[in-house]
Amino acid sequence: MAVLATVTQAPPAVAGSPGPAADVYAKRASSPTFTGQDVYNLDGSGQTVVARTKRGRSVRFRVCVQNDAGATFDHELTSGGDGGGFVVTWTDYLDQPITDQTIQVGYPAGNLDFGEESCINVRIKASAATQSGDKRTWQILGSVPGWGDIGIDVARIRVRVR
Repeated sequence: MAVLATVTQAPPAVAGSPGPAADVYAKRASSPTFTGQDVYNLDGSGQTVVARTKRGRSVRFRVCVQNDAGATFDHELTSGGDGGGFVVTWTDYLDQPITDQTIQVGYPAGNLDFGEESCINVRIKASAATQSGDKRTWQILGSVPGWGDIGIDVARIRVRVR
């Protein structure tokens, strides 16, 4: 799955910023700890959450984007949808649906102050058509629109059928 971002001229670097403007991290909904917090890259290395599930069953995740830019900026989350026998349901922090079209073009995570986060919920169901060993990876891109690569961070969710 490819995630595309429009790159425009980035504003000047923000003094005191510890890293890229967006910090994306994820966890299984049942886990107490996130993976990928304060890890910044464009391929999800060190920011991948892996879960196994049975055919016909679901696994739930929580994905957050945090503003690490040192000032207030708009943030968004972008990813792909269903495919390969897996059905994805995205919801906001109030558990209201986020459409596939919205997440594919950029879910507006909000105008976040420095250190503030916005989280979404992801439910992935392995359909009855999946087989043991089938797997799929979703990249979730967090960004500050218009910042180019310095405004982007990527986390990954991987689901494998037992």
